[in-house]
Amino acid sequence: MLPIDAAAHSSRWRRRHPVDKAVLGLGLTILAISLPPWPGAVLVLAAALVLLLGPAGVPARKLWRAYRVPLGFCVTGALTLLVQVGGPDGFVTFAEGGPASAGGLLLRTSAASLGVLLFAFTTPMSDLLPRLVKAGVPAPVVDVALVTYRMSFLLLDSMSRIRQAQAARLGHTTRAAAWR
Repeated sequence: MLPIDAAAHSSRWRRRHPVDKAVLGLGLTILAISLPPWPGAVLVLAAALVLLLGPAGVPARKLWRAYRVPLGFCVTGALTLLVQVGGPDGFVTFAEGGPASAGGLLLRTSAASLGVLLFAFTTPMSDLLPRLVKAGVPAPVVDVALVTYRMSFLLLDSMSRIRQAQAARLGHTTRAAAWR
């Protein structure tokens, strides 16, 4: 089981209806995108952190492990706004207004990511998928989503067993041995 899924199953908010959590998490995401970066996105980021670490009871370490990948994408996207390619000053130069744009983008996207993580850390897929059919999503679409979800666990389990077998045969001693 993925750590985020295990955390969702043991969340203090597990028994709350998924619609309540979706309105909260996705509402925070929409607010992070639509409000100005200062102070709107900062307040959304703070509110999401307080909710995740406080009432939702998500351990800080698990939150950081799940948050660092989207945060990396946010930082990468913000870095592209700092420079411009081409122009009269040279091939690569700092963009005019780049730091403000990059900071605003970083605040908005990181706050929006926390809003999505609030929903993910409090709502297991096993609670969400059956309710989608009741909400009007066609049953075959939900079945495909459920099969894909279950297949991802089989893939992760197979990868883990392959790595364990490789390590048992000393396959990780060198890069060439790992590929062989």
